[in-house]
Amino acid sequence: MLKLDRMEKWLPLFFAMVIVVMIFCYAMSAFAQSTRIHICHRLGNGGYNEITIDDDALPAHLAHGDIYPVPEGGCPGPPTSSTTTTQPIIVVGPPTTLGPPRPAQPPRPTNISPQTVG
Repeated sequence: MLKLDRMEKWLPLFFAMVIVVMIFCYAMSAFAQSTRIHICHRLGNGGYNEITIDDDALPAHLAHGDIYPVPEGGCPGPPTSSTTTTQPIIVVGPPTTLGPPRPAQPPRPTNISPQTVG
């Protein structure tokens, strides 16, 4: 019975310590959580789509052209073809030639048998 008495004595202290550790872990996880924000992420075609990121990543996203905050009407779409202009290609300088075409090479024989050295 002596062992049971000691265990009954320490059991409430053990549970109290477990509860204190659980409260501490919960408080630290709540404190460590960062804020999630919505941005318009720039795509390769010039359009945007809305994504959610960690607020710590905002400077990197803004550095490559993302939009924050998201506009009232949502993220802009890709540019339309009517907004882009086509410029003619102007070549300046004398024309260049690559020279005469090279003559065709004769086919290599494929039925060469090894020679024996004797």
